[in-house]
Amino acid sequence: MLIKTRGIVFRTVKYGESSLIADIYTEQKGLQSYIIGGVRRKKPRFHAALFQVGSILDMVVYFKEGRSLHRPKELRAAYIYRDLLCHLPSQGRQAKGNVALFAMEVARKCLHEPEAQPLLFQWLYEFLVFTDQTEEALMHMPHLFLIQLADHLGFQMHNNFGPERPVFDLQAGSFVPESSAEDLQAGHYIPEPAANALLARLIGVSWFEQHGIPSTRPVRKKLLEHLLLYYRLHISRFGEVKSLSVLNSLVGNKN
Repeated sequence: MLIKTRGIVFRTVKYGESSLIADIYTEQKGLQSYIIGGVRRKKPRFHAALFQVGSILDMVVYFKEGRSLHRPKELRAAYIYRDLLCHLPSQGRQAKGNVALFAMEVARKCLHEPEAQPLLFQWLYEFLVFTDQTEEALMHMPHLFLIQLADHLGFQMHNNFGPERPVFDLQAGSFVPESSAEDLQAGHYIPEPAANALLARLIGVSWFEQHGIPSTRPVRKKLLEHLLLYYRLHISRFGEVKSLSVLNSLVGNKN
């Protein structure tokens, strides 16, 4: 049968001499894989630019329950990026692309099922569009992506930060009374006071407000490491995030 849906490209791999296999997170059917024939020929039916990581598509696809690979009938861009997919020497544009690559890799590690989650899809869509359009600093956007995605995945972070609960417990997902130095070294807590304070400021903050929160380079980098550990504790086989290295220029920016 034919299905009309929006989709976000998570990953592509070359297949054969001229084709691609694209992992696309769809609004109607969750994560699905599509074989795109002839993309790398001189006159392809579907241009390769449609399948950059983070691309948002309007799709009409052939779908049959139980198949691991599907084929598209019609594909076009549902949103045309202004900056996010540009590979120009502008620092702002590079930062936007780095945020998108990081977000899509994390999402691909978390979302495996072929089931519709329209609210999650819409949130991903809005995250990418906001990242593309904003003129504000992006240095907290990777952190907010991880904090807010956890809400959608069911292991949200609770903001009960205060003088009596100053340390975030990565297993419990909430702030707890200060533990002993030995417990903090066990690796399931955020030991740095400044990182705990920044996390408390970011939980519940909108994308529009995050640029006004003060922070320093070492604290941002340390908090991002702890948030990724949080995911590894809550999602089996989450593993390492390869695109983390591309965020160094962004998270490490002093502004």
